[in-house]
Parts: sequence; structure tokens; C-alpha cells
Amino acid sequence: MHLGYCPAYASGLHRPHPDKTKVRIYDYVDHNVLMLTRMFEKRLRGYRAIGHSTGGKNL
Repeated sequence: MHLGYCPAYASGLHRPHPDKTKVRIYDYVDHNVLMLTRMFEKRLRGYRAIGHSTGGKNL
């Protein structure tokens, strides 16, 4: 399964750095636009595939 650019970018955020203790990703969507909602859902699947949680919020 090809996960796309977003998870690759998110994985890059995990590169070690002495001052970094955690990674937090903010991702926004306009749920009034169906195409943007579908793209967002695909990004969420990608984030989950690399071990990120969605914060338990209503997405």
C-alpha cells in the first residue's frame, strides 16, 4: 500500500535531535468540501500506519 508524501514527511519529523522530546502534527481540513475530506481521511490512515494517534478527537 502506497501511503504517500504525508507519512514520509511525518516520519522525517522523528529524526533524532537533542532538544526534541516529542512530535506533534497539526493537520487541518474543510469538511464542507468533499474532496478535501477524502484527502484528509487518506492522510489519517497514513499517520496511523506509522504509529501516530489522532488525539481521540472527533475528526
